[in-house]
Amino acid sequence: EEMKQYASRNRQNCLFYRSTSTETEQRIPLSSFRKVFLGAVTDFCVQDGTLAFHDERMTFGAAQSQLRVLERRNSISRPRRSFSRTPSRMGMAHPRRPSRMDSNQSLPSLASHKTVNIPYLKKLCDICEELDYPHEFADIVGSQLLGLDGANPTTHIEGREPTTDEVIDFLSDAFIRLTDECTLTIIFLDDFQWIDSFTWKVIRALCEKGKNMLIMGAMRSQETQALRRMSSVASWHTRMQSRKGIIEVNIGPLESGEVKKMISNILGYDESIIEDQFSQEIYSKTGGITIYVIELLQNIKRNRTVAVDKETGLLRWTPEAAREQKRIGSNRVPTIELSFLNRFDSLDIGVRRVLQTCAVLGMSFSLSDVIRVHGEMDEHVLERSLDQAVDELILVEDVEDDEDDDISVWSENGSRIESRNASWNPVDDRFFQFSHAMWRKSVLDAMLSEVKVHLHRTIAEALEKEQVLVMESSDIGWLLTLFDHWKSCGNFCKAAPLALAVGLRLEEWDL
Repeated sequence: EEMKQYASRNRQNCLFYRSTSTETEQRIPLSSFRKVFLGAVTDFCVQDGTLAFHDERMTFGAAQSQLRVLERRNSISRPRRSFSRTPSRMGMAHPRRPSRMDSNQSLPSLASHKTVNIPYLKKLCDICEELDYPHEFADIVGSQLLGLDGANPTTHIEGREPTTDEVIDFLSDAFIRLTDECTLTIIFLDDFQWIDSFTWKVIRALCEKGKNMLIMGAMRSQETQALRRMSSVASWHTRMQSRKGIIEVNIGPLESGEVKKMISNILGYDESIIEDQFSQEIYSKTGGITIYVIELLQNIKRNRTVAVDKETGLLRWTPEAAREQKRIGSNRVPTIELSFLNRFDSLDIGVRRVLQTCAVLGMSFSLSDVIRVHGEMDEHVLERSLDQAVDELILVEDVEDDEDDDISVWSENGSRIESRNASWNPVDDRFFQFSHAMWRKSVLDAMLSEVKVHLHRTIAEALEKEQVLVMESSDIGWLLTLFDHWKSCGNFCKAAPLALAVGLRLEEWDL
């Protein structure tokens, strides 16, 4: 955020992209990079005048809510056969412009109730012309990886199937072209341990060929998948070390001084009046683990268990809280984890029920997902329950930046479509995620196994109602989600065919 503000103040043309990988989508090709790539196309449309901002603020986030809607409806179409792994490079040539016009991705603006067209497919065709790639690359990437409407679901180029490396080359070359007019491109990939192998290959290609790019990947090093990914990164790092700057930063627990700063920020007291013994006690109880520090301090703030001593002028425990702390002793993690459960139990029963559904749905979900499961409940009641969980910092809502950006879009006939802001949401949906994996774990731990099984079955049945020909679906993410819910509720007769269908799709992608 500070970098975005700095770039904006200094009128630097910088692009910022962020994507969070999920465990359930790590087998879906390009799932971790799709949002970044579509964001680059959108910003390219801003640069070439297809989309025009009234002000000169940063273009990042201008259409992120549109991309989020597009992502949710994307599907990975099934190719006839897998791409081979024979490496090949396509040549580059002089820039040219295509004469044909392809379908746009149309998204309505709630503010103007009109249609805003972002020509994703046409821009891919423009890039193909500029970089001397056949137009079929735009169709393959658009239909197979980005789920764009209007893309021809072809799998052949000039009578042959392109190799995986050729598709990787096109994606990396296209992204470089889309961002080469900016001063700096920053890509942040959260939960890097779960990125799909296709995205990992694109990232490596960008590191080898890109300029003025900063790519940051954050992962939790204690997870098994993170260790595998770190091993892969280390092997590639050794080969790349002499050519590019690659820095590995290990972020450990907070230090005592950093805990003191967090006490000041969360409780709202100046650091100078925070007693060292008090900050050291917080550090000792939490081990410096950030989420534990935050949770403990939020509890202190909520229960008002600290106050400024009138005699010394220092921040200390209240007499009642001091006695309680002495009784508890120096228990670290168990005490903090218990506070998660206590906070969950203190919520209204309706909010707890909704949170249980959210935990079974996954780390991230939408309001429509919750409504689908609780069809018998009033939608406004469900929405208020989610809002209360957000107020309690259990959930966070996925709200993109720059909501006040005033943007106008020029339609094909030259008329201008105006909108108050860039926060469009054509399905009037809202998107949430747990503020930390610890919260989801705590909710799941507090649930009876029978309740989990019932929710998994309910979710699976709701998903199946949306698609008649389940086994014909080409959306790997949807198939994986449905498989996981049937497996978790013990219905292996439903889960087994889905596992075979997923395996077939992955085999076709040579994954």
